Amino acid sequence: MVNFLSPKLSTSNLSYKDLFFNPTSNKIRSRPVRVQRVITLQACRQIPTPGTGLTILSRHIRMCLFDGKKVLSNIIALRAQCTDKEQRTWTFQSKLTDALSSLDFSDFFIRCSGSEANVGILFELCISYKRQKTDEESEFSCGWVHLPVFNEDGTPIANKSFDLMVNGGTPYEKGVEVDPTISRRATSNPLKSLMSKNKQPRLVFKVAVPTKEQKDLLDTLPEVLIGNMANLTHLSFYRQILADVLLRDKIELNSTELIHSPFLTSFPAVTEQPDLMDAVRVTWNEKVRISKKADKLYSWKSASPHRDNEYMKDQFRQVFLETAYPLDRSASLPPFKIGNDESVQKRQTEITAFLQTNKEKNTVLVSLLSSECSYEPFDMSELAFDVQGQYCLTK
Repeated sequence: MVNFLSPKLSTSNLSYKDLFFNPTSNKIRSRPVRVQRVITLQACRQIPTPGTGLTILSRHIRMCLFDGKKVLSNIIALRAQCTDKEQRTWTFQSKLTDALSSLDFSDFFIRCSGSEANVGILFELCISYKRQKTDEESEFSCGWVHLPVFNEDGTPIANKSFDLMVNGGTPYEKGVEVDPTISRRATSNPLKSLMSKNKQPRLVFKVAVPTKEQKDLLDTLPEVLIGNMANLTHLSFYRQILADVLLRDKIELNSTELIHSPFLTSFPAVTEQPDLMDAVRVTWNEKVRISKKADKLYSWKSASPHRDNEYMKDQFRQVFLETAYPLDRSASLPPFKIGNDESVQKRQTEITAFLQTNKEKNTVLVSLLSSECSYEPFDMSELAFDVQGQYCLTK
């Protein structure tokens, strides 16, 4: 995500090729792409269970854009739940609330500007586990699915529900079954053939065209990106603030001096930590609920939409700097790793305590100055945004 969110310099390195500003509207210029869709994961059926001696830590699906040869985008993961007795059906949460982790939310978006016919969404079903005898933790794949984002006539896929068979092996192999004990060989009995097909692992999901509100936010993002719909507003805010700092407010556009902005520097890395993004989302939602200016922003009768938009961007930046930024620099916060229950629980406990203290004291200073909280040594790189950084240069 860090690579794809960062602004990319043009070949000459004198301007940006994916970040533009419209001085007339005083906003970031929209970047329409060939296809952008919202996908809702609904279920995985007939997924084989692991053997004995393994404790399942997490069931999740990783997604990215893939053309059959290489990965074209960032990779995201969404976590599944398993409540049936046989543990062979995975389900997903489709209703987003403050209490629900974005990792468990079923909706994600894709943006793709490519025109190759074989570009599509690659889904990989994964299980994290622990060996009961040795406590060794690892992960294995339960199969994959590839959905082309263009129809045979070259048009993008439209609103449609899909029920696709999960393939075994790797995405570079064809015709490999997930469960070889289930034969799909042709039979003269149509009923037996149908029953055999229904026992194969399946992935069920829905593809939809974004709403007008969603499209407006998506058009502010880079041309190639895949992300969680729970974070769409926050990603859009980041790109809008990025355009303000680099294009609107910069005195000398050709200057390569470091820019003081802990927000621009830290936000991309935080997007790869779902629990920190949840902390931002919950705090931001609370801020919106109690903000009179926020009410104005979402009202058709707003007297000054430009002023309210600037206010909201400033408020979002402030929310991030008071929540995710200090937590990301915490020395006691273990690295995020999906499926590692001990790490995830420890992180959640510290994040919850941090947010609760801030809410009770109505300031972040109490947590920042507390002797009970320790932070990593200060580094100038966390404050300085480099327009010639490794992710900004065109390769």
